[in-house]
Amino acid sequence: MFGGMSGWSTAYRSMAEALCRRGLDCLLVDGPGQGESRLEGAFFADADVTSGFSRFVNCIQERTPGQRMGLWGNSYGGLLAALTATRDHRIEACCVNGGPVLTELPPFRTAQEQFAAMFGTSEPAALTKSRTALAFDGKRAPLACPTLVLEDGADPLVPLGTQRGFLVGNRYSLSRVQTCSDGEHTIYNHSAERNALAADWFAEALAPAARLCHREKRNAQIAHF
Repeated sequence: MFGGMSGWSTAYRSMAEALCRRGLDCLLVDGPGQGESRLEGAFFADADVTSGFSRFVNCIQERTPGQRMGLWGNSYGGLLAALTATRDHRIEACCVNGGPVLTELPPFRTAQEQFAAMFGTSEPAALTKSRTALAFDGKRAPLACPTLVLEDGADPLVPLGTQRGFLVGNRYSLSRVQTCSDGEHTIYNHSAERNALAADWFAEALAPAARLCHREKRNAQIAHF
């Protein structure tokens, strides 16, 4: 689980606790350009940032082989989770919470500064290159796993309805959009209900009995595209 441009892994502790109460282990991470990775490690995001998130998948796989894995990305991290899941087929469930389908320069000055800090540059050409590469296109590369999209009805950053693009080309019965009509960005104003809903969904999507069904559908979907 991870956040967005101003992501700090510790900010998502309540989400992790909801997963743990349902018997799911959760690794809270700061990816490239986020939190401690940026401030202490000087690791920044770039056009290949999804490779950095796949390193966390490697870490889990090495320590707990055979376990099913999902990604839960919040805010801009929702887009990064979706892009990682399209490129790393070890991911078997994905939750996008308040994530944009495209990487666009935020309309607010403070958010623009966070964007530049995440990528370690304010150079327009470098930022444009990353923005172009980090865009979700379900027609070209759909999410090949069950996907939960948490949509915010009162989100000033991500327009209502645009997140439905994450389900283009997705053929899984568990995939759906859950809309909170008065939800603010990442539905933080209904955090307990959000956490319970997503944790219950992950428990179902990652249940051992679902493994074979998901794998068969994934193989069929990959072959189709």
